[in-house]
Amino acid sequence: MSNTQLIEQLNGLLADEAVFYQKLRNFHWNVKGPAFFQLHDQFEQMYTASALQVDSIAERILALGGRPFSSMKEFLDNANLTEQLEVPNADGMVNELASDLKQLATATNSIRSSADGLNDEATINLLDELLDAHEKDAWMLRAWLG
Repeated sequence: MSNTQLIEQLNGLLADEAVFYQKLRNFHWNVKGPAFFQLHDQFEQMYTASALQVDSIAERILALGGRPFSSMKEFLDNANLTEQLEVPNADGMVNELASDLKQLATATNSIRSSADGLNDEATINLLDELLDAHEKDAWMLRAWLG
């Protein structure tokens, strides 16, 4: 594993995180029904945290000497997560976000292994914090579903 390969992996994660961020905004704007107030607030908290996470990943890529993806085209062309073009019901939104968080956690763990192989403690720390946040959010969403 080289530094260049780690930057490529981080850019893939950045793309996924950017798509996830926009999905959170979409759901925040479009949630309806009896859970509106609860989910509207929760999605806002999540996208606020997500914006900081996207920024942290991009800055780490820069610190490693790379160029982070920065356009929607780059994000969409390189993401494993997909946009949500429809507006699911509240349960559908929560299910989709929980599934995306599981996928993000898996990707984060894989990249963490790469960073560990390079003894890149700064990237490991960033990914550990990201993983903790994603696992907590996924647990909370699953708990909301019952």
